[in-house]
Amino acid sequence: MKVLFITKTFIKGGAATGASNLALALEAHGFNVVRVGAYECKSSITTKFFRSIERVLEHIFLGPNYHFLKLWPSTINVKKLVAKHKPDILQLGDVSGNVISFSELKYIDIPIVHRLSDTWPYLGAGHYTEGGGLYKKNINKLANMILKQSVPFAITKKINVVAPSAWLLDTMTKSTASKFNSLSFIRNCTPIQNDGFLNSGLKDTKKVSFGFISADLYDPRKGLFNLVKPLEELANFGYSVDLNLYGSGQEKQITKCDGVNIIYHGSYKKSEANKVYGTFDVLLCPSVQDNSPNVLTEALSFSTPVIGNRNTGIESYVMSAFGGIVDFSTMTSQDLQEFVELVHKIQSNYSEYSRNAFEFVCKCLSPEAIGNSYGELYKKLSVSNVGVIL
Repeated sequence: MKVLFITKTFIKGGAATGASNLALALEAHGFNVVRVGAYECKSSITTKFFRSIERVLEHIFLGPNYHFLKLWPSTINVKKLVAKHKPDILQLGDVSGNVISFSELKYIDIPIVHRLSDTWPYLGAGHYTEGGGLYKKNINKLANMILKQSVPFAITKKINVVAPSAWLLDTMTKSTASKFNSLSFIRNCTPIQNDGFLNSGLKDTKKVSFGFISADLYDPRKGLFNLVKPLEELANFGYSVDLNLYGSGQEKQITKCDGVNIIYHGSYKKSEANKVYGTFDVLLCPSVQDNSPNVLTEALSFSTPVIGNRNTGIESYVMSAFGGIVDFSTMTSQDLQEFVELVHKIQSNYSEYSRNAFEFVCKCLSPEAIGNSYGELYKKLSVSNVGVIL
């Protein structure tokens, strides 16, 4: 089976990592995958100019997490690509920023599958919901109206949406279930990073080293400052606490976190990941809104236990066998107690938790496992679609 996979880019960014890993999963299942990344395609100077103008205006009016303007034809012509490659499945990734024209999808007579990285474009112009004053709310409404003209209901009825987390699936089901041909939950793929590397050995139950990783350390959505209270609570219980920060933005350092040794490492390359995950015991993911952080699954592939935030997509990836979920957003006295007890449990059973994390990746997130899940979905969709050859 041939799959035409269109996305913004396969090279840089969280959505790109998700797309690249999915392509690996499809290939592991035996599919012939034709990868088309808009950023990697040759575009005219005029197209590049208007894409830049669109982004500048979107930044000015609402910010970097919004896509809604279209001042020039889309970067990729879907009809021409389908005619050229004659695929059996059209797989979409992050196609924000006018990568494709959704109106062209009405001419496509093969199954269309859209793996979401967030709620765009089906819940509006923003990739995640944000607060703001009256001005921003009114501009947001206008942006949603503009975007809606580009993503009409008649088109979305042809699309089969894949949500990589139960949280995103639930969000889409409550708001837009009737818009799609189908909605599915399939986790993100994570390549196996090693040949069974384990963070084995006993840990000091009163000494713990945490990791926090984000491209922008101070992105409000990632929730770094929500770690201050629980980490100070650990220190009050007599723990020796280190917090290793990986990402940009050191100039805005946390000014107060009593009893916690904060270590800024800056950003790192993918080739350095093995060393990075060797610098701490537990990854903390306090994200306020997140579908499925790549850093979380990467940590698990390096056998690193994870503690994540409640009511996010993180819950689809963190199990009690190798980590836990707490409410970093509220951190009541009960939440603090749960956090302290969870840390003690992980440190006391570290080898077991580490092994379980790696085994979860092998069983549930490997290219073979995710490829099989998509294979089943494609097969199901092809049954009711004329002309699809398996």
